[in-house]
Amino acid sequence: MKKVTGIFAAVLLCLLVFRLDVAGAAQAIEVDLDEARSDCIFQVKWEESDAKASVKIISPSGEIYGTGETPDRATVMQGAVYIYIGDAEAGEWTVQVTGDSLGDAEVTVGSLPQSMKVDSFTVTENGNGNYHAAWTISDCPEDVSVRIYANRSKAGYDGTEVSGVGQGPVGAMDFAMPDLDSGYYYFYVSVTADSGAFNYGYADTPFFFDNEGRPEKLSSVTAGLLDGDVYMSWEGEAGTYRVMLFDPDTGELLASEITEDTTCLAAMPEGSSKVLAAAASYDYERLGRFDLYEVSAEQAVDASVTFPEESATNQAAVYADVVFSGSCTVSATLNGEVMLQDSVEQGKYSIELEEGDNTVVFLVTDEKGNTAAFLKELYLDSTAPQLSMKRNLSGVTTDDSYIYVEGYTEAGAALTCNGQEVELTGSYFSYKQPLSYGKNEIQVVAKDIAGNETRYTAAVKRPFWSMKFLKWIILGAAAVVLIIIETTVLVRGKRRSRR
Repeated sequence: MKKVTGIFAAVLLCLLVFRLDVAGAAQAIEVDLDEARSDCIFQVKWEESDAKASVKIISPSGEIYGTGETPDRATVMQGAVYIYIGDAEAGEWTVQVTGDSLGDAEVTVGSLPQSMKVDSFTVTENGNGNYHAAWTISDCPEDVSVRIYANRSKAGYDGTEVSGVGQGPVGAMDFAMPDLDSGYYYFYVSVTADSGAFNYGYADTPFFFDNEGRPEKLSSVTAGLLDGDVYMSWEGEAGTYRVMLFDPDTGELLASEITEDTTCLAAMPEGSSKVLAAAASYDYERLGRFDLYEVSAEQAVDASVTFPEESATNQAAVYADVVFSGSCTVSATLNGEVMLQDSVEQGKYSIELEEGDNTVVFLVTDEKGNTAAFLKELYLDSTAPQLSMKRNLSGVTTDDSYIYVEGYTEAGAALTCNGQEVELTGSYFSYKQPLSYGKNEIQVVAKDIAGNETRYTAAVKRPFWSMKFLKWIILGAAAVVLIIIETTVLVRGKRRSRR
């Protein structure tokens, strides 16, 4: 079986050309072959070349070929699919094209010429941007033309031509890189026959090209890990810079960022644990020269910084405990201002907080420039929460078995009355405090998230001999007197009746 690897427009012996507007669902194009053909190929093209399509071809006897059914016979390119049939029987063939908004579709049927197979293509570096290429092509004309291109990846064939024209199935040539950006390049060969048939083949190995004619490399470049991401810094006077992360095995550009700063924190590409990092000047047209720096997840700094657990405090001075292994330096900032730089000591470091929000960052850096960052957000509140009572309860005397403790405190504060949690409605409270006979101490405490407290204390008296209690005593005594009188009258009446 053959797989088409190039476009053979000029040498396809066209039998039929059909067009059909393909909107969305599968559309069928009928092709009638008036005679059997060998080395037959179906070429399917559509108008909107950026759109994707699948193709299925059904022979008169029911045999099926297609992008999904026989992928080893199909070559998918932008706006076109080529499917090698081989020995094609005469009769009516059906071509089904499926895709969204493809526009007009065209099917061309012809015979595949020589395969122009690239058996080998190798490139070696001679130094200073000079290279040597060698190739072997089979199943091609003796006067086949050869050109060499450079591409940033092995995807597609839209590279830059870097050589003159070579000729012959077997050959070699030297070439020099043109004025391209520094970076990794893959080379591929383009093989063309006078008939218009052509094919491509990539060399296996990428090469790093350093264009000495471009702006000079940046100075004082550092690259390392920062909390699992790639952190780079440099010195330069360019207004714009480009940071690049390359795959160390393939040279593929995995990520790129443009910045106007002289530092950059770039995420480690997903699925990667090691990259080659670079930074260069960049004016959106020309990229400066650069060196490559290996950054690996295995380089992570073995360090820890322990901060206070709470996020809010009323202590103006707190401590961070720094521990690391190996030779490291410790730097720290408070609200963006440097408070510690390049200390080599482990242990506790005092942090003098500012009232309100505070952002504390500790950086532990090893000898290779890898850095571990530790951040803590701390809120300093040294002001006690507001606590306002609806009425002053101190000195109040009441006959009731309870008293309402009511007032207002600041939002977010926790409130207790004699140790019992009091529910707030908004910032207001109303609590029914039980009273026992005698003197009752009432203590209301408002406490904010930073630990500041405001206290209110009052003494409320509930007398044992209250007017209500005296009234009940009088009523009870009166009841007793009445009972005695009634009893006396009753006894005397019985005595008289006996007489």
